[in-house]
Amino acid sequence: MMKSHLDDGSPIDQHGRLAVIELALGMLVAGIYYVFSQLGVVAHWVWKLTLAVQCFVSIVLYVHYSMNRRSRRLWVEGIVLMLALVPWLMIAFV
Repeated sequence: MMKSHLDDGSPIDQHGRLAVIELALGMLVAGIYYVFSQLGVVAHWVWKLTLAVQCFVSIVLYVHYSMNRRSRRLWVEGIVLMLALVPWLMIAFV
């Protein structure tokens, strides 16, 4: 039988930190979009959408970290990490 340790150093143990880092960097990107929207370069809804998606992704990362402290499931890990890339793909709007 496989035994899971809570501090075994698997990638999910970093999701708490990743959520905070993702939110901080995402706020920076949303701030840049806000400045561009004030200058008329991009539409006003772009920075609002970026901020909303960024907050959603950070919440999902943190909830995934806090709820999944049992044995690790790699397919869930992959989905959550791909979701973390969504706000960065929004840079294409500029």
